[in-house]
Amino acid sequence: MILFRLVSLMCADCFASHFFSNQLGLLFLASMSSCLLCVQEIPTDASLCGSCESEGDGMCAKLVAGLKMLAEIKPSFSVWQNGCKNPNLPVQQPAKLMERHEIFVGDFDDAKDVDHLRLLGVGCVVNLCPEKLYHDDYWQVPFSLAYGCIHQLILPADDSDCFNIVALADLAFDFMESSLRSGQGVLVHCWAGCNRSVAVAIAFLVCRRKVPLTIAVRSTMTTRGEVLTNRSFRRQLVQMCLERDLALV
Repeated sequence: MILFRLVSLMCADCFASHFFSNQLGLLFLASMSSCLLCVQEIPTDASLCGSCESEGDGMCAKLVAGLKMLAEIKPSFSVWQNGCKNPNLPVQQPAKLMERHEIFVGDFDDAKDVDHLRLLGVGCVVNLCPEKLYHDDYWQVPFSLAYGCIHQLILPADDSDCFNIVALADLAFDFMESSLRSGQGVLVHCWAGCNRSVAVAIAFLVCRRKVPLTIAVRSTMTTRGEVLTNRSFRRQLVQMCLERDLALV
């Protein structure tokens, strides 16, 4: 079974991009970081932009506290080095996020290896980067998975600051739950297995398995390495916990 859903979760601002082509621009970028809350560019010695700093409500303070907790969690390794996959990974991939839950996160190559997925007991694959199916190496993946009796859910997602990854994760929860209840594992994958897939998998653990966010992130960084480099996705996960009364720690 293959389910394909088109969702519009990206605002118009995502189509705007800002590039610096000269040396001055590159030097400026090197001296900037992102606000923990709104992802606006700020000097590296600051954690919040002026607008967020001036917000005096309790929610802002809780958001900052949650984001700082996530920032303190460091990855054990990195799957990717200079744009290439590390051939000497310390943990088998795709990564099983937590020992008690059959949820895996990986990249498109992990989804392509149907025999390995079957050995892992994976019976459901959530594909968050269908745009890559046009690639010569991956167009046949949905057919290979279907031939291997692995169900698929295809949800277009964008690894950008403005994309609502939590809203998209909500669309995947029932599909993932159905597979897990039938005794089969779930692979959530995107292109690199770093941001989109990790955010959706962690959101499921937090919302459906009541795993505290910091514990889910720490476990994921142990098995998948450096993840959630998209600060907006981190902010959305913390905001999700605050709005739904889910545990951060």
